[in-house]
Amino acid sequence: MTMSKLTFIHTADLHLDSPFKGLHSLPSSIYERMKESTFHSLHNIVSLAVEKKVDFVLIAGDLFHSEERSLRAQIKLHNELIRLKDHHIDCFIIHGNHDPLDGYWVNLEWPENVHIFGEETSFKPYYKNGKLMAHLYGFSYPTKRVTDNRTQEYVKKEGPDFHIGMLHGNVQGASDHEAYAPFKVEQLLEKQFDYWALGHIHKRQVLTSEPPILYPGNIQGLSKKETGEKGCYLVELEKKRTRLTFQNTAEIIWKKVEVPIDGLTSFSELYSCCEEVIEGIRSDHYGVMATLMFTGSGTMDDFLQNDQEIEDLIVSLRDGEERKKDFIWIAEWKVETNPDWDREELKHSELFAGDIVRLSEQYEDKDIDEALNPLFHHRRARHFISKLSTSEKQELIRDAEKLLLNSLLKERT
Repeated sequence: MTMSKLTFIHTADLHLDSPFKGLHSLPSSIYERMKESTFHSLHNIVSLAVEKKVDFVLIAGDLFHSEERSLRAQIKLHNELIRLKDHHIDCFIIHGNHDPLDGYWVNLEWPENVHIFGEETSFKPYYKNGKLMAHLYGFSYPTKRVTDNRTQEYVKKEGPDFHIGMLHGNVQGASDHEAYAPFKVEQLLEKQFDYWALGHIHKRQVLTSEPPILYPGNIQGLSKKETGEKGCYLVELEKKRTRLTFQNTAEIIWKKVEVPIDGLTSFSELYSCCEEVIEGIRSDHYGVMATLMFTGSGTMDDFLQNDQEIEDLIVSLRDGEERKKDFIWIAEWKVETNPDWDREELKHSELFAGDIVRLSEQYEDKDIDEALNPLFHHRRARHFISKLSTSEKQELIRDAEKLLLNSLLKERT
């Protein structure tokens, strides 16, 4: 007896036609590739679906970056869905907070292989070779703000071998995201579905493996905060096991890379170290927007504190990259180096500098929130600043510590 099996692609958060604000100063060739990158990634996903001969594709919300969808983005999506149709591949779609049903639409006729969920939670059947194989459950956002927990609306309807839930929402505990359609993992497990195709959170993560409940992340990093490979999951679903294979489809990757200065004693050595680090992340498959993180301690710290010197270094490292398909563009750099002093030694000393190190390690998120509270509630300033993530708060502490230590220890020398 042949075991039932489904093969499909789970993707989400396409953000087609993302404007990539703040990147206009890039060389035109790189900026144009960046503007086209979401479309390229979608094209790669469809090509993967065709190559692997999947049964269907799941898109779990935020197909478009804005409720005001551009005509061009809609046509691009339409053409890719036609490619799926030509290869007899179905596509199941829910809309999220960025592209709710009440947004702007051009009246394009979607091909018959496309199944779009409405604002009411419902199920759609999937047949394979005439046999009912799966029920897919989901809903689309009617407006951009859906803040209710709607998991109780997912009701399992018996009949097929597989039950697959689609949900664009925020898992409890993900504090860096707004609580759209919030849910708890336990609530999804109670449904006894075979797979949950989530969307909304741009960082790839598997919440549970039995059954698979996961976010594939977005298909293209939209800023320096969205680092690493982006794409989709190729899923082989059987009753006894599920195989999940992540597939990178992004045209451009954002990466943070460290340049340690420990032991470097000259500009020539520093430059060679930078070149080696850069070549180490070059790929035949995508371009890279890199953040160089200068770390460690040593004599080159003094050079890196000179803004003009480091800008000249970056310009030299960028030279010619805009003409390469496998470009590596240094989009940003951060200097987190120290002079030749030992932080751990200071931490255990009786010096005032030691007090600073110990105090910085005791600082918690709530202390930073309290210190910044007047700024975030300022009548004018609050409109121009956004909530800080935990990592950004920790970076503020490190920067403050370094400023104080450099000032104190330079006075001693």
